[in-house]
Amino acid sequence: MIFYYKNAIIFAISLNQPFRLLKLFTEILENRPEGDTSITGSKKIDDIITSLSKENLEQMLKYIRDWNTNAKHSRTAQTVLNVILKNYSSQDLLEISDIKELLDGMLPYAERHYQRLDRMLTDSYIIDYTLHAMDLLNPINENENYENQMEK
Repeated sequence: MIFYYKNAIIFAISLNQPFRLLKLFTEILENRPEGDTSITGSKKIDDIITSLSKENLEQMLKYIRDWNTNAKHSRTAQTVLNVILKNYSSQDLLEISDIKELLDGMLPYAERHYQRLDRMLTDSYIIDYTLHAMDLLNPINENENYENQMEK
């Protein structure tokens, strides 16, 4: 199975098929087994990403930059970028000719996605607080509820 993933990733890069690659990574990420400690959802996929040639790594970073412009794909883009940044040295990344432009293209979108997620988290706390204040999160005993309604 790993052989097929490796071939699929290499072929998608060499045939300039970023959407197929995005679809593959998204599927792996969404089907992550419970308790999995890999970054992408598969240790073998993490290993494939970390073994890319310099040319394929540069192309992958271009795809990540493009995927990251869309909030729908940002989770997958940020996950694959995480694998790259954790496993390639800064020296390896500096050897890529367009690295500054690639990272400059990723940063504004990464910041926007972070701010969006931060707002969502804050909003969830507000909702949680409101529900607690309304006492709707406490489980209600059906019999007590029925008896209370009958007494009224």
